[in-house]
Amino acid sequence: MQLLDHEGRNAAAQPSSAAAHAACLAAIDERLRRAAGDGMPLRARTAVQLPPPAPAGPGRASLAFLIMAHRRFAHATVARLVRALDAPSHLFLLHIDARAHSAVAGWAASEPRVHLLERRPVGWGAASQVEVLLEAVAIALAAAPSLDFVINLSDADVALRTGRELSSFLARHRGTSFVAAKFPARDGMRYGAHATMRTPAWLECRGEGTPAALFGEGSSRCCYARSGPILYPDPRGSSCSCAADCTQRRYLKDCCVDWLHACKADRL
Repeated sequence: MQLLDHEGRNAAAQPSSAAAHAACLAAIDERLRRAAGDGMPLRARTAVQLPPPAPAGPGRASLAFLIMAHRRFAHATVARLVRALDAPSHLFLLHIDARAHSAVAGWAASEPRVHLLERRPVGWGAASQVEVLLEAVAIALAAAPSLDFVINLSDADVALRTGRELSSFLARHRGTSFVAAKFPARDGMRYGAHATMRTPAWLECRGEGTPAALFGEGSSRCCYARSGPILYPDPRGSSCSCAADCTQRRYLKDCCVDWLHACKADRL
């Protein structure tokens, strides 16, 4: 199977995308080896045991913050974020992308309430982000079983309230989840972009280079993802197609070989 870059070139023949091409083909093989209906297996990680935080106290919620960092300036912004949110009852779990500069790791080593997660390549909006989040939640709950909230942040976030202010506010809302939502009338551009990204099927490619590849009929080729370039299957010279029930929900298809049975039964 041949994958193309956003300019329609053979990704395997480009020095900048050859490693990504190999990683994506390996990810496709891994996906096809799994039985129909099986979800993505979470990779086992080294168990981390953290000391329990101090009690939150009356009128305050216990908080854990997951901060995911990959930008060049992360050592400055993460330090500022932790200073603003720090409190004895709070936990900070920091993940630094494996491809990012490690300066922030040196700073975190001297912070008693900042705990580093095992580094790995993470793709924005991809399954690897979910892996990191689930790992952080498990570690935080093991250290503080009565934890009230886990807050997901990045190295681009700025705290508009202190950690104590957040703790006092959230104490009044235990059992409530706060989730950002986009509405077409208020943020039409971003809502439309997210809707477009939901149309095709995505497969994350582990390893070096881009962490994600795009598959799907009628998908327009575009640009670079936040985590790297996007690769596409080459449809030229192929008569591969799926039954109507498949095309209603985008399935991973290999358009170089005939495995329509996988298209019909193996939803990504």
